[in-house]
Amino acid sequence: MKYSALKKYASNLALIALLLALTAVPALVGVGYGVLASVGYFRPAGESGFTLRHYAALWESGDLFRSLGFTLGIAVVATVLSFAVALLLAISVRGASRLNRWNRFLIQTPLPFPHLVVAVFTVLFLTQSGLVPRLLYALGLIASQESFTELVYDRFGIGILLVFLWKEVPFLAVVMLAVLGSASARYEAVAQSLGATPWQRFRFITLPVLTRGAVPSLVLVFTFIVGAFEVPLLVGPTYPPMLSVLTVQRYSAANLDFRGEAFALSTMIAALMILLTGIYAATESRKAIRKI
Repeated sequence: MKYSALKKYASNLALIALLLALTAVPALVGVGYGVLASVGYFRPAGESGFTLRHYAALWESGDLFRSLGFTLGIAVVATVLSFAVALLLAISVRGASRLNRWNRFLIQTPLPFPHLVVAVFTVLFLTQSGLVPRLLYALGLIASQESFTELVYDRFGIGILLVFLWKEVPFLAVVMLAVLGSASARYEAVAQSLGATPWQRFRFITLPVLTRGAVPSLVLVFTFIVGAFEVPLLVGPTYPPMLSVLTVQRYSAANLDFRGEAFALSTMIAALMILLTGIYAATESRKAIRKI
């Protein structure tokens, strides 16, 4: 019996190792190549020695800080708005009535559509030459198509926010509905029996439970937006670009010397994501230790 259990454990361990090798090794090789190329080991550009000049060039150009500020601003605003809207939706459709079941189904309908598809439809519908301005102009609601509010390619990134809200709100709402359907309902029932008002139940039970349950998903959404490429490329402003777009611009430049800067940007983006994930993991570990 012990031998069969040990054999099963070893076979599971071998399967996990194989899966890790197939997924982690290519990623680590790519990251390692990018790090080496960013510090001067990039033969296509005639470099073969250690240097930090690519990082220095990014620092001096100012493009790095503008793109970083724009990227973090979009990520923070999109994450906060997605959380707020998803919270309202999850609370409003949490009941077991037929209408609420239908509303929950409607909330989940955007999930199968990739971000790229949503971005393309945003361009088709919301640019000043898109379908919505044409319809409004045909109905006489606006003086011209050019008078339609600029929602795509604008310098504030409104188009980027719209795409991410369309995708991340349903995702977070589904997560929150799962949390509400488990522990929160029991706690609220106990609080109600003790005389707590609806506002007290929301403030002291529903909101804290939802926040704790949604934090991992919020971290995932934030890091995804920071590294997103296709959405800011299609609907974002030309300047300042998000970090991912700036990286591709540097990499596709005719001058091979800019490729070192592209690898430096990629390294910094990866480091930023690892840092954010590490901070979250460390915070959760401390909370778990305190509970023990």
